[in-house]
Amino acid sequence: MSDFTRAVSLELVFEAEASGLTFDAFVSKDGGNFVAAGGVVTPLSGGDEKGYLFTSTTDDTDADTIVILCVGSDGSQYVSGNLSSVIEGGASPLAVTVLYASADAAPGVRVWLTSDQTGTLPAMRSPITTDDNGLVTFHLDSGVTYWVQGLAADGSEIAAVEVTGGDATLVVNLPAVTTPETGYASIADLEAYLGVTAPADAAGMILRASDLIDAVTYNRIDVTDADAGDAWAIAARKAVCAQVKHWIDNGESAGTEGIIASKTVSKTSVSYVQGSTAGNGHPELSPIARRVLLSAGLLYRGAWVR
Repeated sequence: MSDFTRAVSLELVFEAEASGLTFDAFVSKDGGNFVAAGGVVTPLSGGDEKGYLFTSTTDDTDADTIVILCVGSDGSQYVSGNLSSVIEGGASPLAVTVLYASADAAPGVRVWLTSDQTGTLPAMRSPITTDDNGLVTFHLDSGVTYWVQGLAADGSEIAAVEVTGGDATLVVNLPAVTTPETGYASIADLEAYLGVTAPADAAGMILRASDLIDAVTYNRIDVTDADAGDAWAIAARKAVCAQVKHWIDNGESAGTEGIIASKTVSKTSVSYVQGSTAGNGHPELSPIARRVLLSAGLLYRGAWVR
């Protein structure tokens, strides 16, 4: 397997194990022995401290098949594998603009071009990182087909967008990255509230409690609100933790039946606190969660009509 990630006629990019290294470069032509290459290795620009660029001479590539070997000052070795087809950078500029799914510019995305759709045959130097406007520029051979590939910091990928040399511009939209729903509290928040390890279904209980908080507050909690967002986020987190503790202590049916006052194991007798479902327009909501939300101004303070 090649240690080099992308190749161009006179340029090879690879990532080493350490930064600050110097390298000696060697070339093997058509299966021959390695000899000192005329090209040099320099640190790769663009913020990748462990990235390096080998720039060959035309003599280094004067063969049907070449292999480049770079030996680091720490003794590490990086080999290109067989390069049987070297593609020159062309004269046709292509401006690639990368956008997020929201249509905002996507800076800092690593973009490269390949000469095949699967990306196994490198075609041009890579990676080039998009600027603040989400822009990178490549120079292509007119009429030649390439595929744009890329990777953003959030893990979203540009996968095999076809382009032809001679095209002036290309706009690529990154796919939306979905993140798991977490609710208003984390498991760590819940454990801090409980003082013990959270139960196995803690994540699900947090989500269900968050849904309940949204329902009883009529989805008025906006944690991004400039004036009340922080206070609402804190209240929602406390209310969710209180609700989950309420369910742990009383079961998730508590509220629809009432708060358990006592249990008799033999013959299974359960009694509830008298009036525990009265005076609360949301009987499934725990008393503590209700107080927290009321204090934050997130619940209706008037009379509930039954």
